[in-house]
Amino acid sequence: SGFKGDNPMDTEGHGTKLASVAAGKGILRGVAPDATIVALRMASTQSNNPNLGNMLNALEASVDPNNDKDFSDHLDVISISSTSGNNPNSNYAKSFDNVVDAGVVVVFAAVNSVPFDFSITGDLRKAIVVGAVDNKDNIAVFSSRGPVFWMDNHGFLNYLAKPDIVAPGVAVCAAKWNGISKDNPSNCYDDTHISSQGTSLSAPFVAGVAALLKEKNPDWTPDEIKQTILNTAKDIGEGINSQGHGRIDILKAIREDSKPCIANVESTIIDESLIMLSGDAYCNEEDFKSYKISIKRYNEGDSSFRQIYFSSTQIKEGLLDIFNVSEESLGDEEYVIKLEVEDEKGKISTGYSPLVVIDRKNLFAGGSGNATDPYKISNCRQLQNINYESMILRAEQNQWENWILSNDIDCSKTVEWNNGKGFIPIGSSNLAGFYGDFHGNGHSIK
Repeated sequence: SGFKGDNPMDTEGHGTKLASVAAGKGILRGVAPDATIVALRMASTQSNNPNLGNMLNALEASVDPNNDKDFSDHLDVISISSTSGNNPNSNYAKSFDNVVDAGVVVVFAAVNSVPFDFSITGDLRKAIVVGAVDNKDNIAVFSSRGPVFWMDNHGFLNYLAKPDIVAPGVAVCAAKWNGISKDNPSNCYDDTHISSQGTSLSAPFVAGVAALLKEKNPDWTPDEIKQTILNTAKDIGEGINSQGHGRIDILKAIREDSKPCIANVESTIIDESLIMLSGDAYCNEEDFKSYKISIKRYNEGDSSFRQIYFSSTQIKEGLLDIFNVSEESLGDEEYVIKLEVEDEKGKISTGYSPLVVIDRKNLFAGGSGNATDPYKISNCRQLQNINYESMILRAEQNQWENWILSNDIDCSKTVEWNNGKGFIPIGSSNLAGFYGDFHGNGHSIK
């Protein structure tokens, strides 16, 4: 058990219902009813999020269940419905990547958020991060949206598309923990099941699909299982920040017989003129044919994608392309990068990355921003005059927090900000001096 002690039993009911969605085999069946369930408890109660030590213990147990340093008996799939961070390059996030590299499919809930909070915590690069839909394929209002973005050690802004996919997460009827009253108003089907919602329910749904794919294709890698799930998803007409590749399609995924090519891409803004695209574009053995990169404005339809790069050389965890913003005629807007990797049989795998192009030299109209210190803000008026209306502001611990429209900031009320301390200047490019809670016209910045 990841939790201190040897008892993995559920104490709050959260794990019970999630396990039933993935692999229940009672009156109601889970997605993979013949899968074996292994319990790794990472917290004492549902309200206590796992601490780092418990989480790492559970990850290690998934790779080496009997702690004999032989990883050949690793678990096939793990499903985690908890919180994460906001930086895929952190040691915490890389721990999950290492588990994937060891052969385990990692499925992670996108986490529930307040309506339209654009601060997804599912920042795990190699995991399958899952958002939620209802039974009419509407994105659940609580399902966290992307993108994931962070400042790296070089001061470059990076973008990663998350969630990867969405799955049922509203009014899901699942097994009920014995500690819940039999006459609970949320009962469904009978008094041993309970109706629940959340991305927590969506993640084990996808984990069950991953288990079925692993059963059918035992030699497939976690990357190949993930790519198959993404390639076969149904486009429900939402942007990649909300739906990822779309809503999972179990039958279509299971019917896939050939290994997919791998397509992963993320964007890095090197400076005001250069964008670097990195990731994976490769196929199994000698099946690779080519890859191409296209771009469109975020709110445009897929027919608006235009090709900006083509290559017949496969890439694994490397540089895919570098392009010039002005040469591609990109304005200060939000875009979608699409990577398509094709094999010799014409089968295509697709990956996406968000990209927000901002002229940082002129980010703050009339402010003190400049090329070497573009984010410096010394007063509220400069904050109000951000000339890109959906600029995302950096939060404490170098994490990005809330989307905010700059014209919603009321500078006349700054005396009320930060518990009466007023405006605290923001200094340095990583905004390390920006702290406290600031409010204006119902919106807040942390």
